[in-house]
Amino acid sequence: MNRLYTSALLLLVLAASSCRRQQIQIEHIHTRQQLDSIIAVLPATDVKIDSIPVRVLHMKLKGLFTYYGQPVDQLLVSTKDEALTQISFDTEKGARDLIHALEADNGIGEKQYSSPILSWNTVEKKIEFVMPDFEGNLLTVSNKEKASISLYFNNPVNNRITSIYQSQHPSSNTNNYKIEVDNDECGYRIYVNGFLALDHPGARTMGVTADINSYLVKGRQQQMTVELLPGKDFDGNARKQLHLESVVHVTMTRWSENSCQSPVVLDFRTPYADTSLRTGAHSSRYTRVSKFAGQPVARTTNTFEIPPVPYELPCYATATDIRNIPDAKEKILAHYRKLKDAYEKKDPQQLENLLFPLEQNKQMAWYQFKATDGQTAWANILEKAQASTGAHLDDNVLLYITPDGRFAKLLPSENSDNPAFYLEDADKIYPLDYYVAINKNGAVQFAVN
Repeated sequence: MNRLYTSALLLLVLAASSCRRQQIQIEHIHTRQQLDSIIAVLPATDVKIDSIPVRVLHMKLKGLFTYYGQPVDQLLVSTKDEALTQISFDTEKGARDLIHALEADNGIGEKQYSSPILSWNTVEKKIEFVMPDFEGNLLTVSNKEKASISLYFNNPVNNRITSIYQSQHPSSNTNNYKIEVDNDECGYRIYVNGFLALDHPGARTMGVTADINSYLVKGRQQQMTVELLPGKDFDGNARKQLHLESVVHVTMTRWSENSCQSPVVLDFRTPYADTSLRTGAHSSRYTRVSKFAGQPVARTTNTFEIPPVPYELPCYATATDIRNIPDAKEKILAHYRKLKDAYEKKDPQQLENLLFPLEQNKQMAWYQFKATDGQTAWANILEKAQASTGAHLDDNVLLYITPDGRFAKLLPSENSDNPAFYLEDADKIYPLDYYVAINKNGAVQFAVN
């Protein structure tokens, strides 16, 4: 027994002496276990650990560390729930060699702001590289400059939502479509291929926007419908008919990662009558009159063409006609109550089960394709759940069904100023008004964001 103990002690001493002679390469530290094995062989006087409540440690480590060959004097390490979250450190020189090494391993870094800050996003970690007090540009960086580096660890989450972004690549079509709406003296609803993209009751607003990729259908031909509503006047009183100046102006733009330009795809303004009216008995100002003035509501539909959408979202293939399901509203409300319960209990497994179809469709409809996007999507879901103080479902919701009958959405009751379903925290509310589909087996799924 004594021999065994002596041998173990000798091995520990040899490991410690070896650690003193060799440089510890920070780029090879990926897990808490690797960090702990290094701490175990460092002299105890060189390690300080500051503990703060609930399993969070901030560790200041001083030892023989390097980062891509550049000496590092001190580390600040943060861990949470037994996992690495961040390592930060400084180097006194060698900025150019560090940049070249990082780009060789991770590709060209993304420049942030106007200062020399670079960042790299990988599945394992995000790397932020800063050159303090440097006044040149990246072409004039030399090895005389010092650098500050922070490694933010993406602790792996192996669930279905994160795996979507690794296993299912989006279409090669990387166009992203956005509408921007201005309106005068009326409310409006904007539908894209039957999906309600914007619902706005107020009069005279500018620059209301919505992304519409999820509402596009396979092929070139698309459709937009503008519905004018009487809305409210400037005193907040509901109108019964459309004001003579009721006009809605919709501009659609397209952009992609491959282009800095955002060309206009559609520029549409609801029509005027062939006349104009004096704004007052003694005024010299005239206004053009909406063609729909005096009507209780009005609709106008326009078709437009875009480069062909090559994909059809998975939810389209399985959706059945909701209009033929007698208890469709009750089924949809029951599904929303499951989501409400999952958010209130902050239950990751239930959130994953309920939101997987939605994230799957989002991944296909958008240009995102990096595995880190899955980490971000799941982190955002969990952060909303953790930060929320309550989930709310309107007691008197209305059910909107798309014209083809395949998708439905809950709308708030007429007297409600809040969305049909939302999370709230101390400062604001988060609308979660998803479209749902019902498949041939009668199962409800959140389908379109």
